Amino acid sequence: MKNPTATIETAAIAEANVGTELSKIGVTVMTMSAAVIGLWGVTCLFAGTINSGDPIVLISNLITAIVG
Repeated sequence: MKNPTATIETAAIAEANVGTELSKIGVTVMTMSAAVIGLWGVTCLFAGTINSGDPIVLISNLITAIVG
């Protein structure tokens, strides 16, 4: 006769491992998404600086756009 307690413990451990792995995947996806968004923001600032010609002009244009 099989030990039913061992089967329940094995199933609980397997469910815990699946939950842990899903958490790891979720954290990895969020980290990668944050990295992509951050790189996109830096790229946009760099492109804006190049188009403005100077970082001071970029800030001046930003203030002008906000104030109107």
